[in-house]
Amino acid sequence: MTEDEKVTAALEAIVSPVFLVGGAVRDKLLGREPHDFDFTTPLLPDEVEARAKAAGRHVVTIGKRQGVLTFKVEAEPKRFVQVEVATFRKDGPGRKPVVVFGGVSLEEDLARRDFTIGAMALGHGGEVIDPFGGVADLEAGVVRAVGKAEDRFREDPLRILRLARFVSTLDFVAEAKTEAAAAKLSHHLLTVSRERVRDELEKLLAGTNVRGGLELLARTGALAFALPEVAAMVGFDQRSRFHRHDLFEHTIQVVEGVEAHPDLKLAALLHDIGKVACHQDRGDHFSFIGHELVSARLAGRLLEDLHIAGDRVLRIVALVELHLLESSPLKAADDAAK
Repeated sequence: MTEDEKVTAALEAIVSPVFLVGGAVRDKLLGREPHDFDFTTPLLPDEVEARAKAAGRHVVTIGKRQGVLTFKVEAEPKRFVQVEVATFRKDGPGRKPVVVFGGVSLEEDLARRDFTIGAMALGHGGEVIDPFGGVADLEAGVVRAVGKAEDRFREDPLRILRLARFVSTLDFVAEAKTEAAAAKLSHHLLTVSRERVRDELEKLLAGTNVRGGLELLARTGALAFALPEVAAMVGFDQRSRFHRHDLFEHTIQVVEGVEAHPDLKLAALLHDIGKVACHQDRGDHFSFIGHELVSARLAGRLLEDLHIAGDRVLRIVALVELHLLESSPLKAADDAAK
């Protein structure tokens, strides 16, 4: 049995019926090993909680008002895996709709999800339940909103960043109408907490197509609302005999060229953000004297605004400030991108 089959079987011994949903289904269909296990069920939260407790499980009820409970199941003897079980939900009527339980179908529940590639479920026999064409979009390498894209992004503007993240981590492209809706509503990212922005940014930077993700953010204007300091680099002509590319293209190449470590990726993204502020016009070229110091100060402010842990802020700021040194782990990628 695969890991998802073991986890599903263990959960079904406690709560049934349940359906594996979301990223785990997507990853399974892509041939990847799922790590997060989200399930949905027609059972109401009280019933799920009662069955889990009857099986001796400690239940986390923080999300119970939204129909979500979390507990562990024994996938193998003495090996426990955390699962999240949510009751079928839909949004009730009104300008500020509340979540409705009871009398909700699986398809209605899946319709609340953001993208078709995450709006699939696995039934008891492993059959794929795919009411919105997620399998076809997986095969085509497309990230498409479920239903009307504008509605999905208004429900949660963070989904605009998730769109860019999936472009990066899956090496997919955004469907045209979905991207257009993201551009139209990108200003709604101002309502998203900086912690949530941080989490999506770090996942995007860890992807295999980070260029695609960052370029999508730039095209849609989302970068200006999520990371204005980085957006200022887009299209900035460095006017330097040492650089062939504009500042944003140079930055993308450095991000692509550094080792796959979260701190290095962030340092690469921010290593030149001070250039726009401190450039000096010398007539036939720009000079950027002291840009590494300005970049380090700006990076520190941005990282603190994103609520990056203090010890990481110190490391990343140091990497930015010292990126011109031959011993810097950014130097080789920075030189190659010139």
